[in-house]
Amino acid sequence: MSRKRKDMPLRDIFRRRCWLMVAVLMLIGALAACGTNTSSGPSAGSSQQHTSPGSTPTATGGSGTEMGCPSRARVTTPPPPPDVLVKPSAGAQSYIAHVGNVVEVDLPFGNAWTGPISPTGGLQLQMPAGYASGTVCIWRFVAQNTGTAQLAFTGHAMCKKNVPCLLSEIYEVFTVITR
Repeated sequence: MSRKRKDMPLRDIFRRRCWLMVAVLMLIGALAACGTNTSSGPSAGSSQQHTSPGSTPTATGGSGTEMGCPSRARVTTPPPPPDVLVKPSAGAQSYIAHVGNVVEVDLPFGNAWTGPISPTGGLQLQMPAGYASGTVCIWRFVAQNTGTAQLAFTGHAMCKKNVPCLLSEIYEVFTVITR
């Protein structure tokens, strides 16, 4: 093996060492990015919000953020069932709502969720938004007027400190058609 190394040009040795160094630095960066991923503020598009009737949000020390929900709020009185329930599915699907309907988006625990990202259409976000309930993070909307709304959410891997994990990102887009 030492014979091959002597025959190998110095620039090839340098090139190999550089690639190895880049690979090691990328691995270190990926492992350093793993950790508890929480959010403390409201999600994007949350400027037009109101509290849902029948629910009483109260701030707690950490009801949902450990599970991946962006809100620490806890609903002490469950709201009435939604008219339209939106959940991730294997295929693209549109959901139909009518003006005045409550549309609920349920995203599973295990990812640090953010959203909705730039919500479009005639859906008005209710507060609290992105709270934990059961085994899901919940966002509720009221259909204000007819049209098509796009609700986009991202979920990032929740890595534990000092534990290697695969960094991943999930992008969920839901289409709600209000008639």
